[in-house]
Amino acid sequence: MRAYLQTAPAGLSTSGTSLFTMVNNLCSELMPTALRSKSVLVNEIDADFFTAAQENTIAPFLREVVSAVLRNARFGRIHISAEKFADVITILVEDQNNYNGYALSSSISQLEPLARVMGGFLSLKGAQQLTATVSFSFPDQPLVIQYQ
Repeated sequence: MRAYLQTAPAGLSTSGTSLFTMVNNLCSELMPTALRSKSVLVNEIDADFFTAAQENTIAPFLREVVSAVLRNARFGRIHISAEKFADVITILVEDQNNYNGYALSSSISQLEPLARVMGGFLSLKGAQQLTATVSFSFPDQPLVIQYQ
């Protein structure tokens, strides 16, 4: 399966996506996984943080990123935050009690190609440290991902 990125057509009506609400929903959905790994998910995104990117594009990918962190966590303290610089949004998923950095690194490397298809970038910092941070940066614009 091949995927490629297109920006949304100029006339497409888009409303902002609340990253705070999206991450709250994601945390609720992943609560059983968090409980199995005895981990805590903390949404640190401001309630008024919005993106032009559609939730149905960003949320599934972010779910995979947070799931990868949870699968490799034990007694994790996982904080999710976001920053915006110019037209780029960065979502940070930080495990403050990194348990299995080698496996986390492998899981994240498998997601990198999809981040590139979305016009974004995925990185892992501190895989062998107590605190590991996964950064997902993407353009703050409507995106259309097409699979072939």
